Amino acid sequence: MVHDVLHSQSLVSVLVGEPLTIDCLLDKTLALQHMNYSLTWYKSGRKMPVTQVKLSRIHQHENLLWFMPAILEDSGSYECVMWNLTSCNKIYFSVIVFKNTAGLCFNGDFLYAQEISASSNEKIVCPHLDYFRDEKNTLPIHWYKECNLIDNERFLNRDNDLIINSANVNDSGNYSCKMTYNYMEKEYNISRNIYVTVTETPLKKKTEILYPRNNTIEVELGSNVIVDCNVSSFKDNSIGISWRVNNTLVNFLFMGRVKEGNQ
Repeated sequence: MVHDVLHSQSLVSVLVGEPLTIDCLLDKTLALQHMNYSLTWYKSGRKMPVTQVKLSRIHQHENLLWFMPAILEDSGSYECVMWNLTSCNKIYFSVIVFKNTAGLCFNGDFLYAQEISASSNEKIVCPHLDYFRDEKNTLPIHWYKECNLIDNERFLNRDNDLIINSANVNDSGNYSCKMTYNYMEKEYNISRNIYVTVTETPLKKKTEILYPRNNTIEVELGSNVIVDCNVSSFKDNSIGISWRVNNTLVNFLFMGRVKEGNQ
């Protein structure tokens, strides 16, 4: 008996006119579990599988579903079916093909979100390019902010990343990365739009011993004394406090006459 296993639907979006690939086995755990399975792609509601002919605009190649390129009418649900003699797994993907907002190079409803810290060297990643970067497709990526080409010495293009030196809150905003991809002797544009938030890193207050000052305590000879250690630190209660004499923990000295408490 064949058992059907249904998996939740994943959302995938792409700009109209650009290539799209969907990996049925993106979940590597699932991939290992189904090494001996057969795999076929369908558009939901259709009995005929997606063709494996590479010249077709939409085709299957191994476990990947390719759109070369995607058009608005491709929006809809697709399913990857994996089966063997005992079980059948169906993984659903919802594809949205969108247009950019009029007058802009992006659509605010379809942005990747990335957060980086200020006052440091940070990077923005141009995401999901794995299947479009190979020995035949090594052209550089061009980066834009608010649709303007970035031309600033603080910004460095490195592989799929944009390095920002001394990032600050003014670097927040809409970024776009663009490249070209050659496939079957045709050239396609690929872009990713990212909203970047630069957050201020709170200043870390240096740990300070408020009492005893200068590691000095004045007491009367032979008296019983309880001394509190007061510490100010950005780490709040997460710091460890210990009492030492000549860099040796007091619990190992004085035969128990001097003991360390909670403070």
